[in-house]
Amino acid sequence: MEKDRSLLEVLEHLRRDLGNTGFDLVDHWDADSFAIGIGRPTDHRYLVYVSTCSGEQGKLAYECERPSEDPEMPYSSDGMVESAAYSEVVDVIRKHLTE
Repeated sequence: MEKDRSLLEVLEHLRRDLGNTGFDLVDHWDADSFAIGIGRPTDHRYLVYVSTCSGEQGKLAYECERPSEDPEMPYSSDGMVESAAYSEVVDVIRKHLTE
């Protein structure tokens, strides 16, 4: 996986905080070295898109995705959060992947 060091560091922290089996990496954005999907191990349609390219040093951007009820849409989302601390992101991931 060729990702920016900033993202690899976030993934190291997530593995420490959530464990190696707490999430799967789902890389729909392989051309984006600053972004990756953190997926529910049992259902990758539940995903938290995480990016280290938030525009603010030390902050992350994220978006929670889930299956859409609209057959015309591949997924639904509550929208992108542009600037969040790591602690907020890890809490969101824990909740979204276990709901």
